[in-house]
Amino acid sequence: MMIASKGPIDRLFGPLELWSSSFSSKTISPKTLAMNDAIDELREACRDLRSAASGKEGSGGFFGFGGPKAMDDGKRRKIAQDAYAKGKDAINKYIELGNDGLGLNFTPIDQMD
Repeated sequence: MMIASKGPIDRLFGPLELWSSSFSSKTISPKTLAMNDAIDELREACRDLRSAASGKEGSGGFFGFGGPKAMDDGKRRKIAQDAYAKGKDAINKYIELGNDGLGLNFTPIDQMD
C-alpha cells in the first residue's frame, strides 16, 4: 500500500482540526461540527486545485489501463479558479465560526480578502 506524501497545504489540516475540537468537551459541540464541515470543504477545494495543477483527470481507463486523460488549459484554469474561491469561502467560514463567541479576552482572527 502506497501512502501519498503530504504537500505543504496538507500540514494545515491538523492545527485546524485541533482548534475546532477545542470548542468541545465530553460531547462534540455543534460549533466543532460546523468548523469540521468547513475543513472538509477546504480539503475538497485542495483536491480540486491539486487536480488542476497536475493537469490530469480520472484515474485510468478500463481496469486501470490507459491512464488518466490530460485536461486542456481552459478547463484547468476554470477548475483552479473555482477551487481557489471555494477554499477561500471555506477558510472564511471556518474563521467566522471560530471567532463567534470568543469573548472580550481574545482578538478575532481576520478573514481573507
